[in-house]
Amino acid sequence: MKKKITFRPILILFYLSLAIVQVYILNSISTYGGKLNDIDNEIRLVEDNNDILAENIASASSVTTLYNKAKMLGFVTNPPVLSLDPLPVALSSLPSN
Repeated sequence: MKKKITFRPILILFYLSLAIVQVYILNSISTYGGKLNDIDNEIRLVEDNNDILAENIASASSVTTLYNKAKMLGFVTNPPVLSLDPLPVALSSLPSN
């Protein structure tokens, strides 16, 4: 008589190893999810800080702010330019031919 080979113990070991691998993968995925959440929070903080800095730059470079800083440093507005009448040139007084 031929001896029958049973695959039941092999299948049980195979299923157990698959279950262990699945638990390991799920555990690693859950830890990566926590890390991704932390990174996402850091990204939001950096974006908020960038927005605040952009607003500070915009307000510091506004015309009124620059005008007030220049006034505080002693700069003055340009005085009106005085224009004199053109002086007579020697060539223009020569008689023409």
